[in-house]
Amino acid sequence: MPPPSVDIRDIYGWRFGYNIAADSTDAVKAATNTFMDNAATITVSADDPAAYALAVQTADPRGYNEKEHFYKKGETAATEYAVALPKAQAAYAELRDSQ
Repeated sequence: MPPPSVDIRDIYGWRFGYNIAADSTDAVKAATNTFMDNAATITVSADDPAAYALAVQTADPRGYNEKEHFYKKGETAATEYAVALPKAQAAYAELRDSQ
């Protein structure tokens, strides 16, 4: 998180709570495993990637607090996922075409 915060966050934006070095490969694996464990608990269809991502985020047992993730006036996870989705889809298509 940007100054003046002293929080360390994992790659998914959650407070870092693993008993390993925050900048290690193991930290990325642990954060990804936590994300995947949370994803396995939801029933929202992945046909709507923005709704699916929001469902995974809010399913996290650490408790989702919108104010900890967004700092500009009016931002929400739902609006930001909707804005990011076309960019992510374009990047994915570009990577897929390059193979």
